[in-house]
Amino acid sequence: MRAVETAADTVEGRVLPHDLEAERAVLGAILLHPEHWPIVASILTPQDFFRDAHRRIYGAMARLIDAGRPIDFVMLRAELLRTGEFDEIGGPAYLAALIDGIPRATNLSHYAALVREAARLRHLISVATGALSEAYAAEQSAATIADATIRRLDRATMNSEARPVSARAAVDEYAVALDSTSLLPTGFVDLDTLLGGLALGELTIIASRPSMGKTSLGLGIADHLAGLTHPTAVFSLETPRRRVGARLLAWRADVPTIALERGTATVDEWGRVPAAQAALDGLPLYLDDGARTLTEIGAWCRRLRQEHQTLSCAVVDYLQLLIPEGHQASREQEIAAISRGLKRLAQDLGLSVVALSQLSRASEARRDKRPHLSDLRESGCLEQDADLAILLHRPEMYGRKPENVGLAEVIVAKNKGGPTGIVRLYFEARLAQFRNLAQETIG
Repeated sequence: MRAVETAADTVEGRVLPHDLEAERAVLGAILLHPEHWPIVASILTPQDFFRDAHRRIYGAMARLIDAGRPIDFVMLRAELLRTGEFDEIGGPAYLAALIDGIPRATNLSHYAALVREAARLRHLISVATGALSEAYAAEQSAATIADATIRRLDRATMNSEARPVSARAAVDEYAVALDSTSLLPTGFVDLDTLLGGLALGELTIIASRPSMGKTSLGLGIADHLAGLTHPTAVFSLETPRRRVGARLLAWRADVPTIALERGTATVDEWGRVPAAQAALDGLPLYLDDGARTLTEIGAWCRRLRQEHQTLSCAVVDYLQLLIPEGHQASREQEIAAISRGLKRLAQDLGLSVVALSQLSRASEARRDKRPHLSDLRESGCLEQDADLAILLHRPEMYGRKPENVGLAEVIVAKNKGGPTGIVRLYFEARLAQFRNLAQETIG
């Protein structure tokens, strides 16, 4: 930034970044070439100007445009007199000086960009200063302050020069996204055929009544993704990570955890354990059982993304166990806030968030016991916020019959990007593991 002319705005004795020459160039060029106003208006707002007089002048220009009046010296003077700001900006001498020695109008967007960049730097300083004040006040947890600050920094550094584009340009952007973005496979063939996979930046809800296997399904998807070298995090709020690890070991060794824990495993089964442990070496699957709030989950996701350059998926088991942050009037509002937070996490970090959820008892009153989307417990916002909603149903839990032993229905009840339907999987009860139905025999 150029040399300062005033120390009106400072932080700890240091003048905030600004470029007064660029500000004057922008205002003078608009006065001489008002037809170029749309170029500047798509980049700058009055708050982007450092000098108060410049903010007032630019604001007056915007009001003239909004009122359908031209921008020229006479109209601008009248508008500033009307609002009592004419003397505040330096009077006629200052307005006249704006057009002295200004650069060509062809450079207008360049000077507007300089003004905008200085404003963004000031915004960054404001965010950082606010974080310091919040930390000293110690009224919130460190994790809460850090998470909020990161989100503010992300907004401060966002490209604000986005503008309307042609329909063809939007289609081209979509085509590029198709080439550069792949869906994440769940590992279940029929489900992937229906869905295509899980999309980055989206929220998936997997919901069921207790003991239907939603933890197994979520963990199975996470394990499959990690096996394809997609870094994945599992936040287990209900089950200690040691127990989650035991399930992963049992799947690979094909030995029930109860046999290992009770010492009833055969010699052959014990012999498969070391190889199963070795199979987990280098697997980009990370387990956490300590996070209890959205802020903590968000902080760990950002840290994992930083350490491993990317994070593809986060599984939260399960969302009703998250501790709400801030006061909410009802449990429904608490769940709604959690749901919005999970959606924002997926969008902000560009990862697929899979949140497990409880269903209400409503399905148990139905003859077929099959869950509906309206059964999502405690908040309709779960249905609203989810890009993909999957309901899990195992008929054998309501009456074991030869034809339904091991049968599981994965009901895709909502799919913002495609079709809905029912996919059938096989549930291996002794390992608590879902498998592709084609590999197994029912009954």
